[in-house]
Amino acid sequence: MVDLIPRHGDHHTANLKYGYLTLLLSLLHTAAIPLSSYLYRKRWLVTGKANNSLRFYSNIPLTVKVGAWIVVVVALCTYKVSAETFTTNVKRAGRIAYVLIPFDILLALKPSPLANYLELVALHKWVSRVIVGLSLAHGVGFLGVWIARGDGQILKVFEFLNLLGVLNFLLFGTLLVISVRYFRDRLYPWFFVVHQVTVWSTVVLITFHARPGVLWYSLICTALLLLQVYLKIYYTKDILFQEDNFVSAEGSLLVVVALPRSKLSYSAEIQPASHLRINRHTKYNYKTWILPSHPYTVATYDDTAASLIVKKTHFQLQPNVTYSLFGPPFKSSMAFEQETIASLSHVIIVCGGSGISYGLPILSRLQKIRQDASHTQSNENLMRQLKLVWCVRNKADIFVLDHLKVSGRVEVYVTSGVDTSKDGGNDIEMESLDESTSNPFADPKRGYTVSYGRPNLPTLVGDFNQTLTDSSNRWIIACGPQGLVDDCRGVSKKFGINFNQEVYRM
Repeated sequence: MVDLIPRHGDHHTANLKYGYLTLLLSLLHTAAIPLSSYLYRKRWLVTGKANNSLRFYSNIPLTVKVGAWIVVVVALCTYKVSAETFTTNVKRAGRIAYVLIPFDILLALKPSPLANYLELVALHKWVSRVIVGLSLAHGVGFLGVWIARGDGQILKVFEFLNLLGVLNFLLFGTLLVISVRYFRDRLYPWFFVVHQVTVWSTVVLITFHARPGVLWYSLICTALLLLQVYLKIYYTKDILFQEDNFVSAEGSLLVVVALPRSKLSYSAEIQPASHLRINRHTKYNYKTWILPSHPYTVATYDDTAASLIVKKTHFQLQPNVTYSLFGPPFKSSMAFEQETIASLSHVIIVCGGSGISYGLPILSRLQKIRQDASHTQSNENLMRQLKLVWCVRNKADIFVLDHLKVSGRVEVYVTSGVDTSKDGGNDIEMESLDESTSNPFADPKRGYTVSYGRPNLPTLVGDFNQTLTDSSNRWIIACGPQGLVDDCRGVSKKFGINFNQEVYRM
């Protein structure tokens, strides 16, 4: 009797274990995300301090996470590589790429079961880039092998199963090009469409293309994608924005939009700095499912309405138009539960332009906590410093504070006298925040001060070091354009102050 040897020999299944190992590592990373956050908050509640060392482990820098994944996948793909096993290693790159897709989809779920999805966006982007890189390496590797072998091997690209891989290769190549920031910022709706098409197509195409099969991985991907569809249907509601919902001021590029609470699909208390996502199309319009929605932070809320502060840009909310609103309100990048923020002692909130929508609810919550604590705690335990710094380019934007009846220590810095309604509408000029040419004046009736020039951030936070030796409960919270956030981060590092950010950009 002659034993038949499988066509591919042992090489056919040689890469299965590398797929299992990649799946195991992605599961461990998935579990670590909520676990580390839980341990950090639990420790904060027990000690009353935002422990910096523990915070590092709960929020390991993105470069470390991405670097670790790159090292792992490169090591797995090149393990025991040689001229004889090169084809096996090339196949391995494709399998590892596909096994990472469930993890990548999970990172992008809204609402996320792991954490605030905003905290996961950057990791999702980089895992996607790793997947694209591995997939392109897989395709280029096989093309190189077939060309090197000659004898018409290159014609294998036209075999049906291989042709599916070629189609997926072209999709990934297109996504790679359009995801470059220059193109993405200018063609974001097209980037989003290509991204959506590529994700769904990859799951289908590779299910048939991969050998050995990847059916179980495909079922996991499909389940996660269908879960996202279900969540979007469940939490999306069409809302007609009426004329009386809009309030603005002449010369201002900001608009306050009031959403009646009765029209929101979420009736529970809204956490400070949470946001909603709004699409210009109705719930079941196909464009809602292929085009991006826009996030808007809930600036104020009470029993009757939730207010948004919207900048007049290319995506403008218009009266008498029905939009689809995707909720429930997503938590901010820092979970502002009362049990944790009650321990904060010194807080400066720095906002730029429409970024004040992030700062106002935090200011309001901290003011309430301080007021409640004043009746039960000694002066030593009270929050000793709390203020909001708002940088605007246009003085007309200050109407927002009056309309929303903002109280507390608020310092407004008007960085330019230019009428932004005529110059294209950039929020603020943020080339430098180290020079202050302010000329402050105060109006007791309004409860805030207005200065002309840019705030001197080191001076604003310098008294932290003079009044407090323990830095664990000192915070700078920043929201606005990237330049403003970067400057605030630099000051926080200089003074050893905790830092939280939210950048307003695509």
